[in-house]
Amino acid sequence: DINDLKLEKAKALGANYTINSQKEDLEKKIFHLTNGQSVNVVIEAVGLSETFKKAIDLVCFAGRVVYICFQFIYNPSQNYAFFCQFLYYFKLNGNDFII
Repeated sequence: DINDLKLEKAKALGANYTINSQKEDLEKKIFHLTNGQSVNVVIEAVGLSETFKKAIDLVCFAGRVVYICFQFIYNPSQNYAFFCQFLYYFKLNGNDFII
C-alpha cells in the first residue's frame, strides 16, 4: 500500500511485514524478504493495468493472484508463459474495506 495508516493497521492486525511501495522498491523488498522465492498469493485491489501486471510479476510460479476490483480488460495469457491461478471478486465497494 502507499498509505502508512493502512500499513500500521495491517501490522496491528498481525501482518509480519508491510511495504509502502512509494517509499521502497516493492519487487526488491519482496524478493529480499522471501530469499528470492517471491510470494504465494498477491492481492490486487487497485484495479489498474500496471498494478495487475505488477501482481503477476510478484507472484511465484503456480501462485495465486486475488483480483478484487478491475477497471480494464486484460488478458494475462498474452504476455505470461507460466501457470498462475487468478481469483476474481466482484460487487465490492469501499465500505467493504473500512479500516
